[in-house]
Amino acid sequence: MIKTTLVALAAIVTLSLPTFSTAQEATYVVCYKNGSFLWYEEAYSDGSINSAYFRCTNEGGTPRVFGGR
Repeated sequence: MIKTTLVALAAIVTLSLPTFSTAQEATYVVCYKNGSFLWYEEAYSDGSINSAYFRCTNEGGTPRVFGGR
């Protein structure tokens, strides 16, 4: 009885813990100009995403953002 209760309690605690991930999710900024692919950049922070986005628009391109953020 005690063993069953402890196993059930351990299962409940294990299932209730959130999963943690140490890997950062990449966001990709892809730049197109006149329908042609120019370049892409892999970004891991909001600042890098914004920088790549505005770099593309300054070059006269159309940025598209894909990914995890």
